Amino acid sequence: MLQYAGMGVIAALLLVTTMAGVSDASENLGVAETAAQHWFVLPQLGYAVLGLLAAAGLLLRRPWTTWPLRGWAVCVTVTASLAPATWGGAGIGPSLTAGISALVLAVLIVLAAERLLSAGRPRAPGTSTDAT
Repeated sequence: MLQYAGMGVIAALLLVTTMAGVSDASENLGVAETAAQHWFVLPQLGYAVLGLLAAAGLLLRRPWTTWPLRGWAVCVTVTASLAPATWGGAGIGPSLTAGISALVLAVLIVLAAERLLSAGRPRAPGTSTDAT
């Protein structure tokens, strides 16, 4: 029961980032002035699309879900790293802080999702989960 609740929570987080990615990307395209700001939209759309795929795969408990999840984590990290410099003119410090923070959260979400996915998969014959 808790496994399904965990998958639901992670899928909801992914769907929220999907909606935010689409909304922010469309808004940013309208106000982008520099080439960097135009390019910035790509990882935003990336985490939107990959988040949607990962949420669907997670809810359907598909083994391929780990790949869009990992891609989502990369896109979220890149977006968070670039945002302070691209839109705020900030230096390397705020960009690194934002990127590392996003990376830590994304990795935790990916690890939790992968653990939930593997918990529902049947084990290969001859393998054991007991520590001996």
